Parts: sequence; structure tokens; C-alpha cells
Amino acid sequence: MSQINQKLQNNYDPLEVAAPISGFFLYQDNVVPFLRLKISQRNRSWIFEKWWQQKHFKRQIGSANLIGVSEARLRAFEWARMLEEGNLPPTIKERGQRAARQRVAVETLFTEYLEQHVKLRCRTANEIEKDFGRYWNSIKKAQVLSLTSSQVRQWMNKIAQESGHATANKQLALLRASLKWACAGGAIQMHGNPLLGIKAFPSQLRITYLHPGNEVSRLAMALEKEHQDIQDVIWMLLWTGQRRNNVLSMQWIEIDWQNKIWHIPPYKTKSARQYSIALTPKAMEILERRKENGGTFVFSCNRTATGYISHINRAWLRIRRAAGLEHLRLHDLRHTTASWLALQGASSMVIKEALQHQSISTSQRYVHLVAGDVRDMMAKAQQAIAG
Repeated sequence: MSQINQKLQNNYDPLEVAAPISGFFLYQDNVVPFLRLKISQRNRSWIFEKWWQQKHFKRQIGSANLIGVSEARLRAFEWARMLEEGNLPPTIKERGQRAARQRVAVETLFTEYLEQHVKLRCRTANEIEKDFGRYWNSIKKAQVLSLTSSQVRQWMNKIAQESGHATANKQLALLRASLKWACAGGAIQMHGNPLLGIKAFPSQLRITYLHPGNEVSRLAMALEKEHQDIQDVIWMLLWTGQRRNNVLSMQWIEIDWQNKIWHIPPYKTKSARQYSIALTPKAMEILERRKENGGTFVFSCNRTATGYISHINRAWLRIRRAAGLEHLRLHDLRHTTASWLALQGASSMVIKEALQHQSISTSQRYVHLVAGDVRDMMAKAQQAIAG
């Protein structure tokens, strides 16, 4: 194994870690033991290094200028899982000849990102592809390594003027994601970041959630017409407040029956750390009933490649139409759990722990949301009293 110069401290910034005067330093991540940060005067890169089958296995993950700590940890966990399954993470040669890829155009890069990543993982791939054709004309012919902050800023301003701040922010996030993907996969190596210093436009936060009472009753009635598996998935999303992919891929081995805790492993979570979710009586009721089905997954399905129910978009479209809740997205069930907690007087810290938010500010927005509901209810009450 490579000699480690130092172990990194909590909450470090890879761009602020000191570089040596000459040569390079190799730092070990404080959370993932097989993740390294290699730093020299010119470069900062993430390295995956692990003993595997009594051999020293080492791969470069990508540039620390574009890949943050959370994403690097997630990639390291993914590669560790690949090794455990007997699959080798791709080498630089397998990812393409780097020298030839330095002249790649934005359009070419985005097309590969779309085909090799987005269409395999994202349910909104068609919408993203349409957005590229609609908004990227002014930069799609530019070479990726020649792209400047000025070009990106002009492109953003144009989209904002024509289609609004939210659309501009969405395209900026998409550009950032495609560049990160290319760097992490070794397709390109960027020494400068054209997105550095470019901030998203301020936009008004909009949270949609299921209101207690009539809307919940309508949802319940619509669910009664669905297969029991679909009913259980939707209610589990609501009772746990967790993300769709985590709920769908829930495994029996992750359930602590004695303490009524659901342990979501790091490789499944957004922040690459284990989540421990307290299970309510209603959630436990679903698990107890489904335990008789056996198998590896709680929501097992022998008709999918994953082994569990992985596509519920059509069912959800049918359900929300039947319930007259066409504005409600599937992810809004997560917002609903947080909003209900806030309406019951839960603090920001309780909401943060329940939904495993990375930042307390994410949880605080639900507490602020309650003020509007309280104001509306008070207004109705006062109107009734005044006649």
C-alpha cells in the first residue's frame, strides 16, 4: 500500500488542504479508509486504494477540483462493492485515451453523458435531452477545455432572460453534473474549473405536500384500487419520508426488528454515510405483513433485473389522477412527512434526523412553511367568529 502522509480531519475541504513544496502528499480520508487525496503543487486528485484478493488495487477516481468529498466517497464505496462482486473498476485505458479526449466538444461530451449515465439512471432523461436541444445552442460547439467562466455566465444570463431563473439554474446544474461525470470517468482532465465562482440565480422555494384530511382520504381511496405491492410502496414512502430508490431497494437484512430501526447502508445514501431510520408502527405493520413473502428485498419482484420493484411512475400517475392530486410528485411524499412533523411542532433537528438531511437549513424550510398554514387557519377561524 502507498505510504500515507496524514489522516484528514473532520469536515475538510479538499481544495484547502496544504500542498507540499515539491513532490506530492497522500492523505487518507477520515470516513472511507480506502479513499485517498493525492496533492501536489499542480494537481489534486482522488485515489481509490484497497487490498483485494491479497493484491494491492489502485485506481484514480478523478480531480478534486470538480469532485467533492461526498461524491468521492460514494464512488469509492461503489468501486469497493464492484470488487466484492468480482468486477474490476475501469482503468484509464478502458475509459478511453485521455489525450484524444482533451479536444472533445460540449455537445459530444453531453451526448455520452446522456447515453451512458442519464438514460440508465434518471427517469427524466427525455426531458433533459429536450432541454439540451432547447437551451445549449450557444455553447454546444465549444471545446470543453476551452470553455470559460465568461461564456458560461453569458449562456446563463441568456437562458434566465428568455426562460426564467429556475430554468437557468437547472441547466447550470446539468452542465456541472456532466463535467463531474466526465472527470470522474477519466474522459477529460481539467486543471481549471469554468464553473468556479458562478452561482445559481436566487429562486423562490416551492414545497408541495399532502395536506392532512381530505387530500389524504382521496389518496387512500385511489390506492385501494391498486395492487397491494404498490399500496405498500406508497405508504412506506409516506411513513418513512425516505427517498424512492432507498425504499424500493429496502432489504430485510437492513431491518433491526428488535429496535425497530432501518439501517440504510452508505452506498445507497446521498451523503455516502449510513442512515438509521426510526420505523413507526404503521411502517412496521407493512414490514410484518410482507415478511411472509421472503426473499432478499422487502418489495421483491422477479420480473425486473434488480430483483425488486423499480418502476412505479405509471402507477403513481394513475393514482394521483384518480385522487385529483395531479400536482403531487412522488418526491412530494417526502416533503409531506417533513411538513406533517413541522405541523405537529417538531423542531428542525427532529426533522433533520427523521429525514437524514445533510444540512439543518434544509429542515428549517419546513418549519417556516408552517407559518403559512397557521395564518390561513387563523384567518378562517376569525372569519367564522366575526360572521
